[in-house]
Amino acid sequence: MAHGVTLDFADADDVRGQHYAFLVDDETFEAGLRRLVRDAIPYYADPMHQRLNQINNEFGGKGLYFEDRDGHNMEILTRTHASG
Repeated sequence: MAHGVTLDFADADDVRGQHYAFLVDDETFEAGLRRLVRDAIPYYADPMHQRLNQINNEFGGKGLYFEDRDGHNMEILTRTHASG
């Protein structure tokens, strides 16, 4: 367990898309963004995927959303509402 985070996996045949958010520092956010751009993975400033290839600046930080290979809505952000 790193930084108090664990990921648990379910073995199921019918998996529906979920939302997973990761609070990261600025350096990790920028590295993630560079990877998305490098791999031509679309990313969005909003959870409904309307603002293509944009980041948001909500709560004084940076955030973005992208879809993983299994259709999960992934989010990386540098600041949450609670940290504001």
